[in-house]
Amino acid sequence: MTGTDHDRQVRTAFRAFADSMTPYVQPPGADVAQREARRRVRTRRVVVAAVAAIVVLVPASVVALVRGVGTTTPPLPPTTSTPTVSATPTSTPSSSPTPTAPPTPEAQPTPGPGELVNATLTLSWADERCSSTFTIVDGHADVMVQSTMPFDVDRDGNLELVAHIRCVIGQTGPEQLLAVRLGPSGPTVVGPVLVTDWPGNSGDPAQRGPVTIRGYVGLSDGSIRAEVAHMFTCCAVPSEAAVVQQRTYRWTGSSFAQVAGPTTFVANRAVADIELNVSTLVFGAPVDGFRTGTLTVQVRNNGPRPAADVSVYIEHYLDIEKPSGGDWSRCASPQNGFTRSALCTVGDLAPGQSVTLTLPMRREVIRESGESWPLANYTGRVEARTGVLYYVPSVEFDVDVA
Repeated sequence: MTGTDHDRQVRTAFRAFADSMTPYVQPPGADVAQREARRRVRTRRVVVAAVAAIVVLVPASVVALVRGVGTTTPPLPPTTSTPTVSATPTSTPSSSPTPTAPPTPEAQPTPGPGELVNATLTLSWADERCSSTFTIVDGHADVMVQSTMPFDVDRDGNLELVAHIRCVIGQTGPEQLLAVRLGPSGPTVVGPVLVTDWPGNSGDPAQRGPVTIRGYVGLSDGSIRAEVAHMFTCCAVPSEAAVVQQRTYRWTGSSFAQVAGPTTFVANRAVADIELNVSTLVFGAPVDGFRTGTLTVQVRNNGPRPAADVSVYIEHYLDIEKPSGGDWSRCASPQNGFTRSALCTVGDLAPGQSVTLTLPMRREVIRESGESWPLANYTGRVEARTGVLYYVPSVEFDVDVA
């Protein structure tokens, strides 16, 4: 008998076996696929986004609006049924369901007050200087409409207007996204989508909500995604100093509620405890009109789980030359000439892992003649971050001259 006959007999035997077992076999079905999908989601979240999974208290999917920050998916409740195993030799494993794509933007804001010019609005903020009735103008005023966006917030088929409003107090002031409904007698307030905290309300960042709104879009599912920051940056404060997040809000029928994104700017140290050790920055004696020194920053994960996307923000206000050498290739500075701060990438840290950044600095001696206090009186600050969360308090370092 040939080899071909042997193969034919084997296939025939397996086919007969499969046919006889078919009435007693239950296919895996949707339950098994769902359990497998849940297991994979939980595994991925522990390895890649453990910090964000603990901090986010609502079902979250933080989608990049200006810069990508990934996606976090909440764990699904465990199932109590036992999976059925198929005995059919030719059966194939169940595949995971295709992930649902995040909602895409369908509306974008336009700068300026738009249709709200000359409209009268009664606004409410925690600061009494901003709580009053105002007539909106197209230009600088105590209350300014930064931008507007036509958007159907309640999904009834009619467009409302979402307005980004700021109450101007000095260089900054409280802000809000406000939904209004336009009509023949003027705008009617639907409700605030988001109201920022006035920076003077609390000195503890852990007790503070967003301080400023950097942008927003209307999504195809009817929600509004806002880019918010934990501090207002202006003038001598570089934009890199702010921790920026994306938070999503939706109309519930009576008010707006946050439905996705982080609910705090502060990381949970019980998950990934980031420790900083920073050296004193010692500048040497002048050589060819310059002083040089080196700052070292050690970043260590003392927590029980991996820390993803770790970075450090360094603030020194020393007006050093454009930094180079050492580990400056990991860092981005806000200025091209003399720099005062930098945001440096560390990467993912396993439990117990540490990374040390060596950052040489070079400064013109001539600058000391025009300064009001000696170089040795300066101090700097280093702040640790993981993803879109940060650790408080920050670590200060001293400056000295050899």
